[in-house]
Amino acid sequence: MKVSSWFQRLQFRPLWLMVGILALIVACGTADVEPATEEPAPTSAPAATTAPAATAAPGATAAPAATAAPQPTAAPTEAPSTSGSVKISQVRFAVPTPDVESNRTWVAGWLYIVQHDVFAETLLRVNPETSMVDPLLAESWEATNDFKTWSFKLREDIPWHFGWGNFSAADVVHSYNLVNREDSLALLKGPAWSQATPTIIDEYNMKFDFENPYLSGGRLFSRWAGDLILVSKAQFDEQDLGAYDQVETAGTGPYRLTDRKLGESLSYERVPEGHWKYDVDFEEFEFVWAPESLTRMAMLLAGEVHLSQIERTLQPDAEARGMKVINSTNEAAQTHILFGGLYGENTEEWPDHFTPGLPLQNINIRKALNIAIDREAINKEIYLNRASTSYNYTFHQNNEGWNPEWVERWDEMYGYDPDEARALLAAEGYDEGNPLKLKVISTTIPGSPELHDVIEATQIMFADVNVNLEIEKLDFGTWLQRGRDHKLENTMRASRNLPIRSTQEGVRVFFTKYNAPWYLNDPLVDENYLCLERSADLEERHNCARAIGDFLYDNYISAPMFQLYADVTVNPEFIESYVWPGLTSAGVSHFHNIKGVRE
Repeated sequence: MKVSSWFQRLQFRPLWLMVGILALIVACGTADVEPATEEPAPTSAPAATTAPAATAAPGATAAPAATAAPQPTAAPTEAPSTSGSVKISQVRFAVPTPDVESNRTWVAGWLYIVQHDVFAETLLRVNPETSMVDPLLAESWEATNDFKTWSFKLREDIPWHFGWGNFSAADVVHSYNLVNREDSLALLKGPAWSQATPTIIDEYNMKFDFENPYLSGGRLFSRWAGDLILVSKAQFDEQDLGAYDQVETAGTGPYRLTDRKLGESLSYERVPEGHWKYDVDFEEFEFVWAPESLTRMAMLLAGEVHLSQIERTLQPDAEARGMKVINSTNEAAQTHILFGGLYGENTEEWPDHFTPGLPLQNINIRKALNIAIDREAINKEIYLNRASTSYNYTFHQNNEGWNPEWVERWDEMYGYDPDEARALLAAEGYDEGNPLKLKVISTTIPGSPELHDVIEATQIMFADVNVNLEIEKLDFGTWLQRGRDHKLENTMRASRNLPIRSTQEGVRVFFTKYNAPWYLNDPLVDENYLCLERSADLEERHNCARAIGDFLYDNYISAPMFQLYADVTVNPEFIESYVWPGLTSAGVSHFHNIKGVRE
C-alpha cells in the first residue's frame, strides 16, 4: 500500500480548518479550557558488583558503579541572555488534562505527579543537560555493595513554603509514609516502597534498607520516574490530610501553589524570598488543562499560552506560523501495540480470565500483524521522521539485557511484508472471505498524543491484509482499568513506556505476573524477572534480562514501534529556551529552566 493512500484516508477530517476556527474562538476569549530511563545498566558487565564511589564533598556525588549514564544529546551551545527583564511576568503552559487533580501525592500514578513537580522536590535530580543523577535535597548519597542500603546526607536550612519550618529527615519519612499508605496508588509502591524501610540517623542523615538489592536508586529517589515527592511533616501534623486539600500545600521548589481551578488550570507564584538553588524568570507559572491537541495548538497560535504540548502532525503548521519546537535532551518514550489475552492457563490471581485458542495466542498471527505494519510510513507521516525504531519494547540500547542481534535481525523478523502477512493469515484460515476480527482500545495518553493516529493508520494497514480492526475509544482511566480487569482478550492497545524504564521495571510492569499481568504470564519471563529482583551480580542480571528480551522478540509478544524525544512547541517571541531531560513520567519537567525573552 502506498503511503499517500492510507495517509489520505487517515487524514479525512479538515484539520487545518479546525485549527483556524479554534484559533479564532480562543482569540475571542470564548473557548472552554479543558493529563540516567533508569540509570541504564551496561550491556556488558563485570562478574561482580563493586562498591559505589564515595561522595566527595557536599554538592558532588558519584552514582553507584553498577549503573551507567545514558548518552545525552548535545546540550545547547548558547546560554540564554540574563540581562534585562523578561517580556512576560506570567508563563502559561497548555498540557493535557490530568486524570486526577489533587495535591495528594499518592492518589494516582506517574502522569499525575507533573502537578507537583513545579512546587515540590525530591532527594536527587536529573541533570537537564547531561542526564546524570545529581544532588538535590540530598547533598550526597551512597549505596552498599549489595545495593540493599541507600544512605543520604540531607541539606540543611532548606525552608518549606508558607512558613512551615525547615526540611529534615523527618519530612522524608513522612513523605515515604504517604506513598506507602494502604490506599496509595503510587506506581512504585509495590516494587520499591513496600520493600523499603526508612531509618532516621539524625536530623540530616538517613537511610533506606531494601529487602532485595535495589540498583535503581538514582531513578527511584529522583523524578527520573521516582514518585517520592517531599512534603512537610509539620504541616501534616497540624492540618492532617487537609494539608493536601487546599492550595497552600508546602513544598521546597522555586514556585509555590496559589490557585487551582478544577478542569481548567493550576497556578503558582515565584517564591517571594527566592529559592535556595534556582532563579526562575517568571513571577507566575500556570498549567492550562486542555485535553485536545487542536485546542492546545489554537491557544498557542492565539497567544493565550506560551508553551504547548501538541502532536507532531500539527507542528509544521505551528512552525510555519512562527512557533518553535524544542526537544528534550534524551529519548524519553517507547511505544508499542500490545496483544492482549496472553495470560497463560495458570494465571494465579485471575484463573477464569484465560480463554485458550484465541487468535492473538497464535505466534503466526502475531508475526503477521507485526509485518503488516509499515513503520517507516508511520514515522514519516505521523512522527515527521523524528522517531527511531524501538526494537524490543522495554529494552533500550543502554540498558542491561540489550542484544545487538535484535537490530541485525529486524528486517527478517519484523520488516514490512504485507504479502507474507496475508500468507501467514491465510494458513490460519483468515482471508478476504473470512477476515480476522480484532478490537483495539484507544485513549489520549499525556506525552504521546499521536497514538490514536498510529492506531488509525494500523487499522488501514491491517485491512490490506484481511484483518478487520475495530477501534474503541475510552477515557484514560477506563482504558487503564480495562487492563487491570483482564478484559483484553482478542484485544490490542497502543501504549507507551515513559520514561523509558530500567529493564527490570519495564519487564515487571508489562510482562510479568508480579504486576497485574495485563498482557503476558509466562514462566520463563517470571523466573528471569525474579533473578533481576534478587541479584546484584551484573553479569547474572544481564544474562537474565537478555533471556527475557530474546523470548519477547522471538515470540512477537507485542508490536514494538518507536522511541521518541519529548518535545514542546513554544512561542519564541516570549520563550527563549527550555532545557529538560525528558526522563520523567510526563516527558516534561524542570519547569524552572524555562527562560523568557528579555526586553
